[in-house]
Amino acid sequence: MNKWIQHLAQSLAEAGVGEQERLVVAASGGVDSTVLLHMLHALGRNVIVGHVNHHARGAASDLDQQAVEAWCEERNWTCEVLHLDPEALAQGEQGFQGEARKQRMAWLETLRKSHGASAILTGHHADDQAETWLLQAMRSRTPWTLTGMSLRTGHWVRPLLSFQKRELVALAQTSCWPWREDESNTADKYARNRIRHEVLPLLEDIRPGTAAHLVQLSARMQELSLMMAPLLDEAAQRAQPKANQWSLEVLRTDAWAREALRAFLRTSGWGQALADQALDLATDAHQVGALVSHLGGRMVLERDHLCWQVLSPQKEDTAPALALAWRGEGIEVEGLGTGPRSGPSQALSLAWSVGARPQDPGQTPLDACWIPRSWFPLQWRTWRAGDRIQPLGMQGQSKISDVLTQAKVPHHLRTEVRVLERTSDQCILWVGGLKLSEHARLDTSEATAEPGAWFHLEHVQPLTSDA
Repeated sequence: MNKWIQHLAQSLAEAGVGEQERLVVAASGGVDSTVLLHMLHALGRNVIVGHVNHHARGAASDLDQQAVEAWCEERNWTCEVLHLDPEALAQGEQGFQGEARKQRMAWLETLRKSHGASAILTGHHADDQAETWLLQAMRSRTPWTLTGMSLRTGHWVRPLLSFQKRELVALAQTSCWPWREDESNTADKYARNRIRHEVLPLLEDIRPGTAAHLVQLSARMQELSLMMAPLLDEAAQRAQPKANQWSLEVLRTDAWAREALRAFLRTSGWGQALADQALDLATDAHQVGALVSHLGGRMVLERDHLCWQVLSPQKEDTAPALALAWRGEGIEVEGLGTGPRSGPSQALSLAWSVGARPQDPGQTPLDACWIPRSWFPLQWRTWRAGDRIQPLGMQGQSKISDVLTQAKVPHHLRTEVRVLERTSDQCILWVGGLKLSEHARLDTSEATAEPGAWFHLEHVQPLTSDA
């Protein structure tokens, strides 16, 4: 047994885990975590044990918990338990397995912080590594992601990765260390179980040593992935003359740049299929303004680059129209109350003031608009397809989309453009910051209105590619 304990100590040292550091160990009661606990105890390590009762197997789940708690009590080790609802897990977006894993990881990280531990140890072993590599190969089209599990990832450490399952079982049996068997590990409804019980044995039968080979291949892919990292960073710099703007010319001629974009999107939670759709925007098959979006981001095709834009939850949908009404000497905004007499409002992207009429309202800069009190109420809303405006000094009407094109508003910012609409006749008076309407021209009676009857609205949200 001594050689195995020494092997574990060496793995911990390679993972950067000091001998005096406090550790959290995930313990299910199975043979893997049981052997890990015994060896850590033999090494005299400072351990907090974390057990998750999924309550998915009735009394058997409770017996697992009792076995782990009893083991810890005999050795005066702290044992923390998380209880989960199996029905709630099964109804989650990622299903029982995915949701359970997500909650386990979050809870164990909370334990690590609350107990001042430096790392979280799990009982993953070499057989798990081979299974993981096969699962990745089945699911991923990106060769650089076929790296399996690392000895250490952040605070997560897997010190048994070089141990084979049969070695752990033999060690537990010869040492008389009892463990609990989870019968759900034999269920063929999970892909990992089928790989464990069907695929890997078949591969071993065809070619003995296949599992060990997959483990070695995984380690080699990790080395190659590390070697690639600086090359991808350099390619990303070449492809981005400005932050979040990926040059079409570079993407079309530089394979490393395309791989760098794939890697960037992968870290943003995009799968390979979506990354390929984003890269396809760089071809000549799409019009400016085409986009691909997922989760909290989107890639938009501009004339000479792909623009990456992070989306807030509110930005996914069209912003609601806001009603502006005159109340006393201020503007009341629907849902926000009465705003100040002057100053910007983040919700409106407007600043406003009350005062005498301008000397020449027709010469007002495009980023401002003078509104007589008699024109209220107004709507400040996102523009819609089909919206038109009669530009100041012109007879005909222009589409708002054409106004945006003439103003060279980047396509990824066009959803943020708002218009000021008079509620009484639904006439668009102003494209915020871009274009005044002929209907915003003031007649003689309005131009002689008394002081205090004018509201000066100013657009305070710049529509530039760097916004």
